[in-house]
Amino acid sequence: MCAILARTETLKENNTVTWPSEKVTELWKVFFKPNEGYKDVFGVTWPLREDLPKPSEEDMRMAHAAAAKDLVNIDPPERRRRVILGSVLSGVTLLAMYTAAKLHAHPLERAWLLLPFFLGAAEIASGAGVWDVDGTGMQNIDDPEVDLGIRKKVISYVSYGAVATLFVMVPYILWPF
Repeated sequence: MCAILARTETLKENNTVTWPSEKVTELWKVFFKPNEGYKDVFGVTWPLREDLPKPSEEDMRMAHAAAAKDLVNIDPPERRRRVILGSVLSGVTLLAMYTAAKLHAHPLERAWLLLPFFLGAAEIASGAGVWDVDGTGMQNIDDPEVDLGIRKKVISYVSYGAVATLFVMVPYILWPF
């Protein structure tokens, strides 16, 4: 098992991508289709609106350069939407946690709150391998160094989110209310 998790693929020079990241990217491309005219809205794939003006080549180059520099795979409006969605989901989850505690819910009944708590925390750091940064919909990330940097950043955010979720939720679930 450890050998599988430790397997890596070398890109350029000494940069490597771990196996789970590669498989997650393949799965992500099923839902977030690059180069097919789709946009990422609230983390869900939507067809691009035909009536919107197309950005200029210069605007697209600038958007790609800024996204590569910041290692982001979604544009600023989508990042704002994700913060809103994550905040609402987290708020509703906290309210449900409070309600379950007040009702002295059984630990197994409280355990289901792990998922929305994690999703609310992780909503901001979604996806890798495709990006939607220039107004033309989701596209493949052609530069392997940028792709690797975004993967590492996303995996780091998701890992920290999982640890934070467990840190908060395990005591909450096990505490005898």
